[in-house]
Amino acid sequence: MKRVVIAAIARKELEEGLLFYAQRSTQVAEQFLHDFEKALQLVASFPSGWPPYLDQTRHCKLSRFPHAIVYRIAKNKIRVIAVAHLQRRMGYWKSRP
Repeated sequence: MKRVVIAAIARKELEEGLLFYAQRSTQVAEQFLHDFEKALQLVASFPSGWPPYLDQTRHCKLSRFPHAIVYRIAKNKIRVIAVAHLQRRMGYWKSRP
């Protein structure tokens, strides 16, 4: 299994999502975090399990929320570059390393 590295800006997006859902319900925020962690485990276990996406990335959608983990596969790691809300402008994260 490859090492997963989450970019600081992707962590910030995760935190913003958690805060948004926590303002509505602690349970919903916990479900969001659980869905994120479950999707991240899938990405770590099967990095090529999702088809190529924009700008040499792949993305794994969360099961119950309109978010996706956007990542790039490197030789020795998986780099999460965004925790993207699917209603945002597509590819806003393309310039991220």
